[in-house]
Amino acid sequence: MIHDPRHRIYLIEEGWKHIGKVFVLAVVMDSIYQLIELHWIYVGQALMMAILLAVVPYLFLRGLVNRAVSHT
Repeated sequence: MIHDPRHRIYLIEEGWKHIGKVFVLAVVMDSIYQLIELHWIYVGQALMMAILLAVVPYLFLRGLVNRAVSHT
């Protein structure tokens, strides 16, 4: 199922559902940090940090887990 092209859209949607909450939480936390330290919110920086700290590790770990599961 992991490598089946017919399920690719489903897997992408499922991945975004799983990471959506973490991504929003990362944006909120970075925005709070920016307000405290910088007294201003830089939206681009908040989005970039959320991607780097939430999305990239999730995709990396999901890829490793999918490979481990497919080999068993």
